[in-house]
Amino acid sequence: MKRPKKRHSFFRRLIVPLLIEAVVAVEQLEPGMVLTKDLVSQEGVLLLAADHAMTPQMIQRIAEYERRRGLNLRLKVRVPRR
Repeated sequence: MKRPKKRHSFFRRLIVPLLIEAVVAVEQLEPGMVLTKDLVSQEGVLLLAADHAMTPQMIQRIAEYERRRGLNLRLKVRVPRR
């Protein structure tokens, strides 16, 4: 009897160590960072779902939202190791 392939766990072991989780300010966001926790407004509205990769445009929109609302946001992200 053949054993089922475990490709997923192999790739997970290969890729996950290449990533670091961090809590960063909006000014520290960089393209390629990935949210690990939903970004939710004070009213409970989902603004950006977890696993969303940051783009320059998205970072700019988050910074504008933070400025307009007078907030000091901290986002939990995965950061590729360098």
